[in-house]
Amino acid sequence: MKTNKMPAQAGDSHRFKFKQSGLIGILAALVSGPLLTLAFSPFDFSFVAWFALAPFLWSVRNVRPRSAAFRGYIFGMAYFAALFWWITKVRYPASLGYFGGVILLPAIFFVPWALAANRLEKSESQFVRIWAPAFLWVMIEWVTAHGMFGFPWWALGNSQSKNLVIAQSASIGSIYIISFMIVIVNRFLVSCAQKRLKTEATSWAAAAAIIILAIVYGAISLNQSPPSEHPLRISLIQANFSQDEKIATVQLGEMFTSHFRMTEEAVAESRPDMVVWPETISPIFWFTGPGNMEATKTRLKQLGITLVAGVYNWSGDGKKNYNSVIAVDPDKGLLGSYSKIHVVPFGETFPYRRFFERVSPALGEWIRKTVYEDEDDLSPGTKYTVFRSRNGKFGTLICFESIFPQMTRRMVLDGAEYIIVITNDAWFMDTPGTYQHASMAAFRAIENRKYVVQAANSGISTIIDPLGKVIDKTPVLEKTVLTGSIYPNNEKTFYSRFGDVFAALCAILFAAAVLSAILMKKESSTDPSKK
Repeated sequence: MKTNKMPAQAGDSHRFKFKQSGLIGILAALVSGPLLTLAFSPFDFSFVAWFALAPFLWSVRNVRPRSAAFRGYIFGMAYFAALFWWITKVRYPASLGYFGGVILLPAIFFVPWALAANRLEKSESQFVRIWAPAFLWVMIEWVTAHGMFGFPWWALGNSQSKNLVIAQSASIGSIYIISFMIVIVNRFLVSCAQKRLKTEATSWAAAAAIIILAIVYGAISLNQSPPSEHPLRISLIQANFSQDEKIATVQLGEMFTSHFRMTEEAVAESRPDMVVWPETISPIFWFTGPGNMEATKTRLKQLGITLVAGVYNWSGDGKKNYNSVIAVDPDKGLLGSYSKIHVVPFGETFPYRRFFERVSPALGEWIRKTVYEDEDDLSPGTKYTVFRSRNGKFGTLICFESIFPQMTRRMVLDGAEYIIVITNDAWFMDTPGTYQHASMAAFRAIENRKYVVQAANSGISTIIDPLGKVIDKTPVLEKTVLTGSIYPNNEKTFYSRFGDVFAALCAILFAAAVLSAILMKKESSTDPSKK
């Protein structure tokens, strides 16, 4: 016996299709995040970034704002969870920071972007629909690279460190111009899927021109030869002390002795002009204390080298403790010191710790005992230092600082002719964090056309030329010395001279797009012919 389908059943079927479509959108946003991480080190499938974002961009279109916001949040959680899982390997409470970041940061970074993109998609203007979301993405990356909690590690541009043709654009607009191109290409794929290329032809012609110019610029740059005058022979000591050994103060004497022994071996084998030790190898007073400096100078004079070393710079009263780097000349002695300006929040310092201690003594006690094991916060340095040595002028970055474009640029503006990064990535062991950190040094080289060397306690130690090419590097978790030649130079790129002009321009153009969208909507609402 046949029965007619009841209206309720038809409605249920319609709702099922809607829910199914919604599920596909959520899955699209979810897939984009982990897929993007394949473009970063150590995988280095840089081409993946040029299509991995498209499912997320597609998912936030033509849905309700709350659905777009949810998909932005889901994308951010999946992206950060996959990109930063290695943080759980760092000492406690880094794992708490990881889970906190995965839960909180997507709401700050990607939910606003998804809401804006969803809203702007409804505009009749190609400029507003296509370009404004890309401008906003750059704005978010740029803003979140500054301040105490600055963290540009996740920026899309960082995925292209091995794509040297496109990476050359960083000499104009840092990693942000590369992120912009990645977003635009992914948006193009969405338009392809929607078969809207003809109606958006003007925008896509302009986008194609930008990409072609970037490729041509990159190809021309890579055909130029880096500086080849005034070579500097440099050795990077990688003694490979574990983090437990680094933390145990009883090991300080062994670390100091081991690094000098490896330095002597490097001099005997390779005759460098300069030797670099990684981050926090010994207390500063072992070099500069009463009588120590003369002994250090004598030893360095015998070796014929300038020494750059990461040191613990303790005040003794616990009020001012710095993570520093010093340079010692065999004739002049101490050339100066630089103290880490951008200390790692929740790693080297607990933000607003004194406030929490006053509000809750129990919380303060937990921070002191559990988080820092009776250690004090590191104090941030306040002054950029460019060392003037017999080997030319150089700037130094300590660990985490090498991910910030603006810090290297500041040192180049102050006269640095090459950049030295010292780091202790034993925290990360042989996880993606070690490889990701090393890969970002290539952009500091490209942005300023300077040689960059990184001396890492446990690897990766590396030498990078001004085009971002890795000349040589060490394996991870291996005791070794890396020696090579670099060439100091005084060149200043567009980025060196003018900084984040491109990112600022994106902010201005985004504001103009939003204003345009508002005015167009107002005009439409008051024009009877458009109702």
